Parts: sequence; C-alpha cells; structure tokens
Amino acid sequence: MAVTYSCRPSAFLGLPPDSWEAYQLDHATCVLGKWVEAKAGEKDGKGKPIYKFDELLADPKEEGEASPLFRPLAGMVVKKVKIKSDGTWDD
Repeated sequence: MAVTYSCRPSAFLGLPPDSWEAYQLDHATCVLGKWVEAKAGEKDGKGKPIYKFDELLADPKEEGEASPLFRPLAGMVVKKVKIKSDGTWDD
C-alpha cells in the first residue's frame, strides 16, 4: 500500500506518524498484505490460482471457522498496569 500510494496506511487515518497506533496499523497491514499476496500466488498442478481474492478477504467468522493467523488473548494477561496520560506506566 505504501509503495502503490506513496503513503503509509496509518496516514490515511490521520494517525501521528511516530505513534504506537500508527506502527501497529502499518505492521498489521503489512502482515495481512503479505499473507494475501502469498496465498494469491499459490497455483494448483495445472498452474491455475488456488484462491480467489474474495475468498482470501472473506471474514472467517461468517464461514464458521477460526482465523489461522490469530488466537484469542484470553488467559494470556499476566499483569495489569495503568497507563498514564503521557503513555508510560508503573509496574
């Protein structure tokens, strides 16, 4: 996306370029984009594409299957912290 439009995905939403949110959005966009490109490039034995873009971009929840890329965070929180207005936190 950044190459095509000469703009980071986070800039489309007006996020501050040095913010954590901008980094996370840009990173997530990159990971998803690379996954879609890799899947779109897979071919069957006859050289035909295995997947269609609408299949790759479909919400797996609609089809009743879990996403293979992500798992729930339930039970993974080991410590809660309070984040201050300046973005720092205390242990």
